[in-house]
Amino acid sequence: MSAHYIIINFTNKRSCRIIGRNGSLRGISTVEALMSFSVICIALLGTVKTIGSSIGITCALTEREVAVRAAHAKIAEIDSQSFSQILVMYDSDAANDPGGKATAPGPYFAVSGLQPQAGYAAGNVGEIQFPVSGTQLREDINNTALGMPRDLNGDGKIDGFDHSADYKILPLLIRIRWKGPDGNYIIDVPTVLSGH
Repeated sequence: MSAHYIIINFTNKRSCRIIGRNGSLRGISTVEALMSFSVICIALLGTVKTIGSSIGITCALTEREVAVRAAHAKIAEIDSQSFSQILVMYDSDAANDPGGKATAPGPYFAVSGLQPQAGYAAGNVGEIQFPVSGTQLREDINNTALGMPRDLNGDGKIDGFDHSADYKILPLLIRIRWKGPDGNYIIDVPTVLSGH
């Protein structure tokens, strides 16, 4: 295998020289040199674009991981509360908070590391949803993400009454909405809690 060395002669702009192992000279034209340079540039551009796409995908995966971890952490936090107080602590009705008006965490929470979508405040990246109609916990809500309708108080019937005071199981959905590097993302994590 013979090695070739490229020598660019800047005084003669029409050609460069390739010197073989045996010292023989072979010339190439400027057009050939420019074509070779163009091919190298296109290959490098493709490589840079691939690296850029990989960084974007990694960023999106990292954000998704942050969102899923935040949802599971919020479920653990909710599950650590007194079961009978979960609904009033995390629903959207500030008037029924156990410690007085607007003293409970409520349904919205921030997630560090995630940017809110347009139209949402920074504290509204995470949201807790219950099967409620207004302020009533209802069995007859039609919400497949929450597994509804279903019997919440264990009486064997699905009715249209408020079960805020007598629920035995509590379906809830943690929704995380954020603005990622290439658009908006939503992750829903449903769960069902039961009295301990």
